[in-house]
Amino acid sequence: MGSINTISLVMRRLKDDWQLMVSIFLGILVATTLMSGAPVYLDALERQSIVGSVDSAVARFSDTYLTIITETDFVPVEVQAIQDTNDVYLEAIERNVAPIHIGTKRHIRMSFHTVSLPSESTPGAPAGRIAEGFFQNYSGIEDHVTFLAGGSASDSVKRGTQGPLVEAIISDVLAQEFDGLSVGDVVVLTPSVADPSRVSARIVGIFQPTDPTGDYWQGDAEPFVNPRVPDPEGGESTRQPLVLGMFLTENALVQAVGSAFPGAVVDSSWYGSVDKEILKTWSSGEMRWRMDGLTEELALSLPGSFVRSGITVLLVEFERSSFLASVPLLLLMTVMGVTVVYFLFMIVSYLAPARESDIALFRSRGTGMYRLLRLYLIEGSILTLVAVAIAPFLALLAVSLSGTLPYFNNVTGGSLLPVAFNWVPFVTALGAGLLCLLVFVVPGVLGARAGLIVHKLRSSRPPSVPFVQRYYIDIGLLAIGGVLFWELQARGELVSGGLFDQPDVNEALLVAPVLFLLVVALLFFRIFPMFVRYIGGESQSLVDRIATVTLIALVLALAVREIRADDRTGWIPQGAILAGVAAAYY
Repeated sequence: MGSINTISLVMRRLKDDWQLMVSIFLGILVATTLMSGAPVYLDALERQSIVGSVDSAVARFSDTYLTIITETDFVPVEVQAIQDTNDVYLEAIERNVAPIHIGTKRHIRMSFHTVSLPSESTPGAPAGRIAEGFFQNYSGIEDHVTFLAGGSASDSVKRGTQGPLVEAIISDVLAQEFDGLSVGDVVVLTPSVADPSRVSARIVGIFQPTDPTGDYWQGDAEPFVNPRVPDPEGGESTRQPLVLGMFLTENALVQAVGSAFPGAVVDSSWYGSVDKEILKTWSSGEMRWRMDGLTEELALSLPGSFVRSGITVLLVEFERSSFLASVPLLLLMTVMGVTVVYFLFMIVSYLAPARESDIALFRSRGTGMYRLLRLYLIEGSILTLVAVAIAPFLALLAVSLSGTLPYFNNVTGGSLLPVAFNWVPFVTALGAGLLCLLVFVVPGVLGARAGLIVHKLRSSRPPSVPFVQRYYIDIGLLAIGGVLFWELQARGELVSGGLFDQPDVNEALLVAPVLFLLVVALLFFRIFPMFVRYIGGESQSLVDRIATVTLIALVLALAVREIRADDRTGWIPQGAILAGVAAAYY
């Protein structure tokens, strides 16, 4: 049997048994679509959950909830050290979260120092009053404040009578709190009163935050412009004394503090803004490995650094909820896929006996098992390859369109479910296709082992009716199950009154779900052979009439039910599904 003859024989066999072959192809297509749709569906639900979680978090708080905040301590006040730490941070951001990163603001802050206030600021104030204060720098602050007096600080560092002299700006609240500081006043900062090292700061501007609750201030400008002494008990510091936090330019801070206080260190914080729309396109796995990668890289490059963001909080909450939700969904999809494969196996098992005469004829003429195996493999491969090529696209389309169903309105708002085009559904479809090919080939090859004499012996005796169907045991179990279901519906619970009015569990009602599963399986074995005989071309007119009457009755019943419920269009989607079934049927 040459290759050309084999191909022509395969095409002839497919054409002769086209009705059964179409059913087998549809079974393979449905099985591969369900199998490839399972990861797509879970991924789409995960992405939709991420979209909902991000939108909900931003609505409850603000966009700053997602800001990636990086903090590191003990950075030497040296030009090179300040620049190196910033470069390390930006490189880590670029390697890990560059797609969502839309800008960074850096905050450099000294520790608390002793500040000597000018005695002439407020009449009657003690001469040279001592307070606590520090220098700080926040990039871009000039664009987010409104000056009430004076203007922005410059990079100028002059030689003063008490160390370097720099320009600083403060908030109006601090100016009022610290003896009415005004533009032109000079304060002196030192590690301690006994320390001879000094840095003088001339106040050149007094401001108010333009938008105190804006994203630039991370939702609250108070910790930046009006800092307070931390609460020793870790509580709210709103009742703690204010600290004179003066804003300098970065160059002035580094030059003045670095020269006056050798070995001084500062704390550095970076506020990385996040594009939430791009973030919503990431999967939870991508978020996790990107954030973990950023944290690990910064921990190695900047020892002692700490990364925090609302993204990690969302991930913890989402991973906990998605685990509980994905397990039943995955089990459901698996059960559906296994059911379809079983359905396919039963169709193929009916096809094998129908071809016993052809196989017996081949065997009687000396055709070996290898050639018969190749014949079945070619047939199955044609059906499987077409189904595998179509299934992933059908799965992506079906999952995306499922977002418009009423069941997902609360989640999607009637929009499509977000699906990602990747290799996973194609690999899953290929695996399901190989399984279907195995189901198609094995029964035929096993049936081909019998010879012509065995075939005639089998065909001389009609198959016997199973014991359960012969005595209608399945129908009886269906009646019993119906009674139990009615009682369960009427009672609404499994607990009922006992012999002495004590609450007791009705064991019979507990059996109802198991009994129903058994009845469904038994009825399937009764009805399925009839369906396969119809697919094979037997009792065509009778089944057509039954199907026509059934479909018309179902459409009318659905229409009457929805119209009675004052919904004149609610039956149309269900009627469309039945129309599709009818189109596939005929």
